Amino acid sequence: MFGLLYSSQAFTSVEKYTPAEIQLMHQIYQQQNSDISLSQTRYRLYENQFLLSEAQRLMPDKVARLSDVGFTTGYHVERYLNNLFIKQLHLPPTIEASNNVKHFTASWLTNTLGEYPANGQYSETQKNTLNLVKLEHFAFPAMSVYDFIKPLSMQIRFRLHQGDNQLFQAEIAKKHQYFINLEKATNAFKAKDINIDNLISIAQGDILRPSIQSWLGVKDMMHGQSPILEQLEKQVSEQQINQYYQANKSRFKYLYQITAQGAEFKNRTDAVKFKNEVAKSTFKAALRAANMNDIYSKFDNNINRGHKKEWVVQLAFTQNENELSEVIRSPAGLWVVVLTNDYEYRYFAATGQTVRYQAIKSVALQNAHQQYQQKWAAWHTQNEIKL
Repeated sequence: MFGLLYSSQAFTSVEKYTPAEIQLMHQIYQQQNSDISLSQTRYRLYENQFLLSEAQRLMPDKVARLSDVGFTTGYHVERYLNNLFIKQLHLPPTIEASNNVKHFTASWLTNTLGEYPANGQYSETQKNTLNLVKLEHFAFPAMSVYDFIKPLSMQIRFRLHQGDNQLFQAEIAKKHQYFINLEKATNAFKAKDINIDNLISIAQGDILRPSIQSWLGVKDMMHGQSPILEQLEKQVSEQQINQYYQANKSRFKYLYQITAQGAEFKNRTDAVKFKNEVAKSTFKAALRAANMNDIYSKFDNNINRGHKKEWVVQLAFTQNENELSEVIRSPAGLWVVVLTNDYEYRYFAATGQTVRYQAIKSVALQNAHQQYQQKWAAWHTQNEIKL
């Protein structure tokens, strides 16, 4: 049973969940989403199994540990299930790891672990040395210090090498508690037709689901790019780009040129007074009355995207057409009033980089979703799972 936590063969067979297992997970999922239905829970559980099978097939190195700097999947599974056991069986939230941890002092820890490897990777000599030291007389099976610290994150392991014995004792207590609760849960759930191995598989699925879906390209990836999407992007044809452009041409419409009038003042009071005069007459009339030059006259009052390096041009392009602006403070400390009209729109060229980039990304994403749904449908059909 416990081998399923760490074995790469964990996802080769399909588990058929009992009604009691689905009901249990429904109750747990409702804590995050009160609207989730029993059928949606069942769908999610089997979809998670599909995702695990895809991960084992396409990214087996990521299944055991998503990141070299993070915890192993097995470690997260133990935390997930321990919380489940505590809540469902009303178990104590913490358990002391007995007096067996007292001799794990800071000096014992630094002497045992030695120097932390500069690259975070243990040499064979370090592994052999740490494998000679055994952790025994706890609820979990006897194991070497190396096997104990290997699932921990790089940050935790670094702190242990620095002699943080309280952290070491806390990690021992966590594993000790998990195996005590695991034994209680195995007996309690067996009577309810709930299999612990199935719960382990469910925990793996819930933990890895976001990362696998991101890797497959159907969910946003926090860091980097999905390799599936990268591959699909390379397969997008010129015809598909053009079809996307024609179907979504409105997305590539942009404001190219406008007519603008503007005035700038050293103090806000004069700017507000000028704005009020414009409201009574016209912008040109107000400029003449104030004996001022139009700040856009050097462009013949016609400005386009090529002029947008200047702040007053950028300002004009942010205004609503035929609407007098508020009094706005410029970076130079002046007060500005502008009026824009005669908006001229154009479309980015179908062969331009803006269109190509968006089209390739969008088509690849659509293909990723389509590919995902096809594989998911084939998987649950092949395994005779009715959803």
